[in-house]
Amino acid sequence: MSFREVGQEGAYSIGIAPQTALNEEGASYEWIECALFEADPEATQVDTPRGHQQYGADQAPLPGKEWNRLVLKGPVTGQLGAYNATSDTPDVKGLSRFLAFIGASSTIAYQLDGINPNDANEISLVTSTGKYGCLILGNVSGDSTLARPLGFVKTLSGGGPYACTLFEDMFTQPENTDERLPTRTFYPSAYTGSTVAFSVRVTHDDAGQNTRHIGCVPTSVVLRVEDDRLMWEVSVIQLSKTLEDEQGDSGGLQAMTSILAMSPATEGSYHPFNGVHCGAEDVVLRIDWGDPIITPGPYSQGAYQVTMRRPTVTAEVTIPKVSDFSDADGYHDLLTAWRTRTPVSLTGYHGIAAGRVLAWGLRSAHLSSISRERMVRGRKCVVATLRAGAYTGDTASTDAGNKPFVIAVG
Repeated sequence: MSFREVGQEGAYSIGIAPQTALNEEGASYEWIECALFEADPEATQVDTPRGHQQYGADQAPLPGKEWNRLVLKGPVTGQLGAYNATSDTPDVKGLSRFLAFIGASSTIAYQLDGINPNDANEISLVTSTGKYGCLILGNVSGDSTLARPLGFVKTLSGGGPYACTLFEDMFTQPENTDERLPTRTFYPSAYTGSTVAFSVRVTHDDAGQNTRHIGCVPTSVVLRVEDDRLMWEVSVIQLSKTLEDEQGDSGGLQAMTSILAMSPATEGSYHPFNGVHCGAEDVVLRIDWGDPIITPGPYSQGAYQVTMRRPTVTAEVTIPKVSDFSDADGYHDLLTAWRTRTPVSLTGYHGIAAGRVLAWGLRSAHLSSISRERMVRGRKCVVATLRAGAYTGDTASTDAGNKPFVIAVG
């Protein structure tokens, strides 16, 4: 026995690769920064214990289908290191790749000198229109360090220039002839992508310790801030598991794929509540697909059918208990929303540079339970969980218009 073969804590690399067929390993791995990796085996089994089994009449449980549940946790990242906002189309990278399972996406292209200011929540798109529900990202011409997530498109009118009303007042106004940077906005829809699952590879110093997990689809994705960094926690289920799938055949520690890092959350994040910049804290966004496996009969290894449901989206939020967010009777807006079943909105904007922006929005959310008062870091606050619901506030349902939830990169 050689202890050199033992996998060492922290001394591993994790790669993910998209699959176009459920039981075929992905071919192009992206090696990601991942802070936590767990693989918990599960299985069906039949066990018939008998009263006198301790006297020799026992049989071991009869094993059935096997699968793994995995947890991947790491920082939210931007585009690939060589990303060029003037010519490339943004896409999800790193752990953000699992957002593709939300459904469909729409892109907005780059345009030089494409944005002029107009009103608190209206801009002028100079010669090229936007798309309903999609993120508009502006930038001072020639300076890629000053990206401005302006907001999500609510209405469009006119033609060259196009009057573009945004969902809420902008955090910062664009200047005349700002660049319009490219964005990609995901929204719940019937999934039509070519990626049906992901392969996950774990490589150690010794190739004999390597494992691979084929046919992984997400059951939930959680977005939260830890130590000023925006983090993903992705729970996945491995649909096709056999011992042969798990055995590694090559490896060693791998170099990380070059991906742009996001700004610290304290620099580039804000969360308007009902369109007002309210100092929201401890916001946790959760996208939950549930269990996608359907096994209606006595099938052997592998999955009979996989159904990616449209996700349930919730957000936990903490808002200070101050008069700005209270009604005339002194009740907090979150408590009033619960009692009157009134929808509220919560959006999140993260990042301040091209290729390193993430934005999301629950445009018509209901409280899933009564709000609660808590002391948070020495201040009285109100805490609630919001659940995305039907939204019809955009003037059209094309692209990302009138969707209960949108999340965009740029």
